[in-house]
Amino acid sequence: MIIEPAEEGDMPLVFDAWLNGQRVTPLYDWLPSALFTRLMSERISRLISENTVLVARPSSNVGAGGEKDVAGFVCGRRDDFAPPSGPCPVIVHWIFVKVPYRVRGFDVAKRLLRALGWQDGYPIGATAWSEPCEMAEPGTLFFVPSLLNKKPAKKAA
Repeated sequence: MIIEPAEEGDMPLVFDAWLNGQRVTPLYDWLPSALFTRLMSERISRLISENTVLVARPSSNVGAGGEKDVAGFVCGRRDDFAPPSGPCPVIVHWIFVKVPYRVRGFDVAKRLLRALGWQDGYPIGATAWSEPCEMAEPGTLFFVPSLLNKKPAKKAA
């Protein structure tokens, strides 16, 4: 599995998977579809532009049209208040692993999180919540929606 920064060609998958994943969460059941799509599209676009987006690629193969396969992605950043070096908590806005890779999905997700700077034993701050979050080990995942509106100190390279 190769973890690398997302490329422009990855963005339709990132955007659609994130938008569709958020739509099925109970937090937004009450919003009419058109309003949800407009508001969440603006939020996702902003978060993508202000944070780090990494993809997990199952191989380095490139398709005939230049496309590369993606097993999953994460959009997030190191915690702005964490120490400048060493392991630290991370802020995750959305993480997604495609169905064929979910058998090993926990491993793919861990690899993506580690690439953001996370290590076992440190908390993860989540600005969104979905059913898979319920399966996280107690004390490792915290719902912190207030961080949605706080811009990171600087965007990671």
